[in-house]
Amino acid sequence: QGQDLGTRVVREVMESPFPTVDPNATIDHVTDLLQDSTAILVVTSDDTSAILTKADVVHAIAALAKEGL
Repeated sequence: QGQDLGTRVVREVMESPFPTVDPNATIDHVTDLLQDSTAILVVTSDDTSAILTKADVVHAIAALAKEGL
């Protein structure tokens, strides 16, 4: 208490690691994971990564809904 945030180290303030999925994971699986996490790390076979957020899923659903109108 009373410690200056600027002097704290990252490990003291970071959240638990994001769940990881393969790019072929289903949206159903991803939405289940997003119930308990703010984002998901998508890892490819060549170890490149991307972050998928709740906002990304909402935008995708909105785009699909718009196409269906």
